[in-house]
Amino acid sequence: VLHAIGIAYKRLNRPEDALKNYNESFAIRKALGDKKSMARSLSEIAQVQLALGKPKEAEQSYQAAIALQREVGDKAGLSITLVNLASLFNDTLGRPDDALPLLRESLQIRRESGNTAGEASVLNNLGVVHLAKGNFDEAQTNFERALEIREKKVVPTEMADTLHNLGETHSKTGQYDQSLKDYERALQFRRDASDKRGGAIESYSMGTI
Repeated sequence: VLHAIGIAYKRLNRPEDALKNYNESFAIRKALGDKKSMARSLSEIAQVQLALGKPKEAEQSYQAAIALQREVGDKAGLSITLVNLASLFNDTLGRPDDALPLLRESLQIRRESGNTAGEASVLNNLGVVHLAKGNFDEAQTNFERALEIREKKVVPTEMADTLHNLGETHSKTGQYDQSLKDYERALQFRRDASDKRGGAIESYSMGTI
């Protein structure tokens, strides 16, 4: 219940209250020796720490959660935490080289479990990291693999996200005609999903091209 209350406070943008409840929940789970649930609490704590502008503390919480998930063999939970820590490394701490092995491990877990939607998500994240590093060929390959999976699932927002990333990649390599096509397709998917904000971003990107 404390964990659920923490989630509610997080969604209400009250991080201090969320952290208080997560910490209380973690203390009980630790006393019970429930390591799988302890890892869940630590992952949530890390997200709140990041929202509070404490990325180093968030990194420590994610690392502790990963250690517990490895210990108890919680591969599903591990694959999620690996992605979250990779995002922290790439987006906040400017450490893309540290993000890549985490994403590759998460990708392997999701492939082995047959989680194709999860696989596409990790492929998209891998593309983002390669794009940030300037590895445009690797970025394009990962985005195209993610799009191939997402087109089979037919989820407009997810297809739009990957198409936007492909547009960014093609733009970086001077393939402006292809970039424009990517953005145009993404815009249509945004409209299909009634995503006005996303549609505005695609329109802006098209204007830039």
